[in-house]
Amino acid sequence: MPSDSLSKTLAQRELYKKLENNYKIVESYRPNPKIAHVTTKFYARHEFVDLTKVDEELMNHIYYLRKDLKEKVSKPDSVNHSYGWYIEPLVKIDRSDRRYFCPRVSSENTKIMESLAENRALKLEKFTGIPFKL
Repeated sequence: MPSDSLSKTLAQRELYKKLENNYKIVESYRPNPKIAHVTTKFYARHEFVDLTKVDEELMNHIYYLRKDLKEKVSKPDSVNHSYGWYIEPLVKIDRSDRRYFCPRVSSENTKIMESLAENRALKLEKFTGIPFKL
């Protein structure tokens, strides 16, 4: 059986090899254009951009990524995109025709909530207990 110090060195060596194989130190910063920073750090090297050296293609790509889907594409690509794409209804609803448009004025739930609102409006004093006689 190996001694205590030998087993510690073997464990440390194994740990070092695992760290060496699984971790990669990146020394160059590559900005992610999809993520907007909450705040900028004026002293950070990677956030300071010299506007004279900005690549125009990259800036156009960033602006394209920030556009809304309807600005990028003229029609929906899939069936799922069509939900919410067309805002206007296919058939116009005549709101004066009671056969098609029947708004519910009140229901059991609204009556309960109205009674609760009335009780709150009364602003009853809280019960603080029976006062002691002295």
